[in-house]
Amino acid sequence: MRTERARAALTLLLALGLSPAGCRGRDDSGIAPGRIVRAHGRPERALLALVPPEAFAGEIFQRQPDGKAALAVLGTGLTPGDVIHFGGRALPTTVANSRLLTAPIPPELLARAGDAEVTVANPADPSLPVLHATFHLLAPAHPP
Repeated sequence: MRTERARAALTLLLALGLSPAGCRGRDDSGIAPGRIVRAHGRPERALLALVPPEAFAGEIFQRQPDGKAALAVLGTGLTPGDVIHFGGRALPTTVANSRLLTAPIPPELLARAGDAEVTVANPADPSLPVLHATFHLLAPAHPP
């Protein structure tokens, strides 16, 4: 099962023209459920995957130079002005292209185990559908 999901994730990354370097999750799949939405004649807009889709609470994944974790959102129909929200908090978002968004996540948002809602919205264009996914914060295997 893990091998199949890892293969599917790699296929998705390659299909989107992205490199799998630095993309990892607990099971290396990087896949989170998404849905495709047609947005008023625009290209289909969908959130296809979160990279990583889960992490241990308190873990800094894909560590950035400032020490924060980084989340990648893979999708289709992503637009300039899109903002990633993590647990209801807007994050400074980088739009790489119509298939990739990234954002640093402050450590305090990763401190507790549980599910965090991830949304992608464009405040400058409210006609675009808001995209949803869930990021899983797992209880640490060995609590501090």
